[in-house]
Formats: sequence, C-alpha cells, structure tokens
Amino acid sequence: MYYIDLLPISGRYRGVTRYLTMPKLKLRQHRAFFADYDPYLNWLAGQDDAYRPEVADMLEKLRSWYKEEPCEIICFADVPGEFRLQEGFLGFDVLGDFRASPLAGEIPPPFCLQLNANGLFSTYGEAQDFCAFWQGLISSDNSPWEVDQNPRPFCVWRYQREESARYRLLLD
Repeated sequence: MYYIDLLPISGRYRGVTRYLTMPKLKLRQHRAFFADYDPYLNWLAGQDDAYRPEVADMLEKLRSWYKEEPCEIICFADVPGEFRLQEGFLGFDVLGDFRASPLAGEIPPPFCLQLNANGLFSTYGEAQDFCAFWQGLISSDNSPWEVDQNPRPFCVWRYQREESARYRLLLD
C-alpha cells in the first residue's frame, strides 16, 4: 500500500514531513477554496489514506490554488514491493508511525553527508542504517527528535498521472 499527498517545495528537504500553508486568497475566493480544501482535510483526518485515483484528482484541483507557492504531489510507501524507483524517484525518508521525519531538520554525521539533493537517502540501506541509529536513541531516551515508534524507510517519489488503459491502447 502506498500513500499520496500534496506538499510544498521549500528548501532542500522533499520528504513526507512538509506542511501546506493557507494560500493568499481574496475574500470572495474563500468559499470556493474551502469547497476544495475541506475534502482534503477530511481525507487527511481519515484512517484510510491509501492511494485512490479520485484522491489524485482532488489533489490536482487543490494544487491549482497554490499559484505563489510551488507544490508537488508525492507518493510514499514503506512496502518495498510498492516502490516506484524509476518514476520521479526523490529518495528514501525515515518515519515512524506518526510520520514525523528527523530528516526535515538537522541530523548528525555521517548521516547528514549521505543525503541527496532532495535531503533524502539515495539507498534503502542508508535509510535502514539511520533507522537503526534512531531506534537506539529512542530506546535510550536520547532522541533529539520527536519520539516516534517503529522508525522505518519510506520511498518517496513524485506523482505522475497514470494514463488510462484506453489511451495506452491508442498509442500502441
């Protein structure tokens, strides 16, 4: 199972722990914006956040409101069979059950030297090594980051709209 979300592009880090701010809107635009934003918030608050095509459509519509802030739709997964390494691969983030990544802040050497241009690990092994290090800090109650449970690697990639089967048949 993998997940999908709309996130701002800000700074080097392009992992899961990024948060959307409210766009700058004129007074008459508020009602229309919240007609799009409320379904997004309801989806975020729900327990079933697995990818569905209608979620991607909702995020594409929501992205149209963020003209001054560059955003991207990303997918992320913690199940190796779900990884999309060739399609817009950004790297491996490390998250626990609460999806708070220490990579969004500062991490110590040698791990900080292993981060790619997106502020993420390039290999699954590097992310696993950091998770083992982080788990040791959590166990000894020495973690400088938000205490989390079950840290593990998450593959992160840019969402690319999947073509319909009918469209692919026309191209063949």
